[in-house]
Amino acid sequence: MAAFGITVLLNAGLLLFPDVACLGLMIWTSGFMVLILNPSRWLVIFIGPITLCFPTVSPYILMSHDRRVFKFFRSWIKAR
Repeated sequence: MAAFGITVLLNAGLLLFPDVACLGLMIWTSGFMVLILNPSRWLVIFIGPITLCFPTVSPYILMSHDRRVFKFFRSWIKAR
């Protein structure tokens, strides 16, 4: 009966080891990133509004650099 308990514990330990190792690695890398990115906290604050506005503003930026859109729009205005 004691051998059965040992095998259950061994199997549980082997099954949980990858999860615990990955969790430890994620916690360590998160802490390391906080230590590295702490001096550039202003950059994180600056990136917030950019990520919120990017889906709205990016099509207009792309259209402003494409002359085909401008020509199409100009011909559409003349036709009206």
